Amino acid sequence: MNVTPRPYSEAAGDFVRLCRFIIDDNINVRARSTWCLGRIVDWKHALYESKLVFANFCESNAFLWFDGYGQLAGFTISESGDAGVVVLTLAGYRLLFEEMLSHALEAWADRGPAFSVEITANQVAEAAVALYGALGAVGEQAAYVYER
Repeated sequence: MNVTPRPYSEAAGDFVRLCRFIIDDNINVRARSTWCLGRIVDWKHALYESKLVFANFCESNAFLWFDGYGQLAGFTISESGDAGVVVLTLAGYRLLFEEMLSHALEAWADRGPAFSVEITANQVAEAAVALYGALGAVGEQAAYVYER
């Protein structure tokens, strides 16, 4: 599968891409995360302490994966600028989860307090990857499972 990862870029219009992703794939997004359009808007525009400290907060806390046609296939995001992340993919791109989680672990794990990834009860395969794959090798990292 031909995918191209890159950091979030305000200049490239990535905020609109993230919003469209959530709107267009809302059923999948809501089944696989606690994120919604309002939360993305809050991530971008809210003025909470961790965001005010960093000039390029958004650019430092999201990473996007594009398919071979240039369409957004998924993204990783840290809401608070810490080591807590969410990995979201379009339904047909769930196989990217391990690569995306590994990238987030490499890029953001040292932020503390402990690396964690949001996983819902609908993400059995992703939970296995997180618990026994990318995160299992690290040791004391955490994966959270949210049930609805």
